[in-house]
Amino acid sequence: ESIENHRGEPRNKPPFPPQQGLFGKPTVVNNVETFANVPPILLNGSDWFKSFGTPSSAGTKVFSLSGDIVNRGIVEAPLGVTLRELIYDFGGGVKGGKHIGFIQTGGSAGTVLTDKFLDIPLDFASMKTNNVSIGSGVILVASEDVPLLPFLAEVAHFFWHESCGKCTPCREGTLQVKTIMDSLVNRTADPASLQRLGRLLNTLNDTSFCGLGQAAPLAFESALRNFPEVFDQALAESHVPETCQEET
Repeated sequence: ESIENHRGEPRNKPPFPPQQGLFGKPTVVNNVETFANVPPILLNGSDWFKSFGTPSSAGTKVFSLSGDIVNRGIVEAPLGVTLRELIYDFGGGVKGGKHIGFIQTGGSAGTVLTDKFLDIPLDFASMKTNNVSIGSGVILVASEDVPLLPFLAEVAHFFWHESCGKCTPCREGTLQVKTIMDSLVNRTADPASLQRLGRLLNTLNDTSFCGLGQAAPLAFESALRNFPEVFDQALAESHVPETCQEET
């Protein structure tokens, strides 16, 4: 839509891009990593490609290492590599020798993990079993000094800002998620905040029109699952401000 000088919104499907895409013509939509894999596979054969990775997840994956690690940058590793290998062997470990506070895998629309996930192989079967997403390959490491809730509030702001506004669940849902996360950070959340957050995340996932709204819940769902004590502490420390006075 944007290339055709229209407002940037998702299109109704079908027709799908391979049948009718850009300017009404068949359009191949893949990421750069997929296209980059094609020439060496054609040159070296599929068996060569399958010699990397695991039997169920052949090939390599490009990872972007960022955050509080010594060696930030881009690395290519076989599927099945672990987070420990990526962070400590390729990335040189956490800066200052500090402990890991949390890890986000797959970018903003990815999972927020504890250090208990360090030794899980990053292949498709293991990731599905352990509810881990690598998405675009981003591995963001936060040290023990980084508070989780302000980070998640920034993620919520990102999705609210990036929503095109076409569908109500995403347009309104991302705003409400942002509002709840801000209240948890500011310690003004009411006792029912987490229940509302859970319902909002389910609604976003089930009813959003495109992938942005459907993927937005991942960071918050995984954080609630892996760091429940952080949310419980924020609720315990919250004070709901009085918004009105009783008439006398």
